[in-house]
Amino acid sequence: MTEIAIRVKPKNEIIFYRLNQDREAAHLADTPIYMVDSVAESLWQATLRRTRNILGAEPNQFSAAKVTFSLPKNLWLSQPN
Repeated sequence: MTEIAIRVKPKNEIIFYRLNQDREAAHLADTPIYMVDSVAESLWQATLRRTRNILGAEPNQFSAAKVTFSLPKNLWLSQPN
C-alpha cells in the first residue's frame, strides 16, 4: 500500500525536541499534537516500546519506512499554481 501525504503548513513556532528542527524540511511527524513535552515524551517512549515488542528487536533502517520521497522547497515553489 502506498500513501502520498503532503504537509503544506509551516512548522509550529515550538517544535518537540525529538523532531527535526529544520524549518525548511517538513515531515508528517511535524503535525502539531498540542501536548506538553512530558506527555509527548511519554507517548514517544510508549511508541518505541511497542515497536520493539512488535519487531522483537530494536528498530533500525530496515524496519523503517522503505521509501521516502523528499521534494525540495525551491522545486515545490517553482511549480505553477
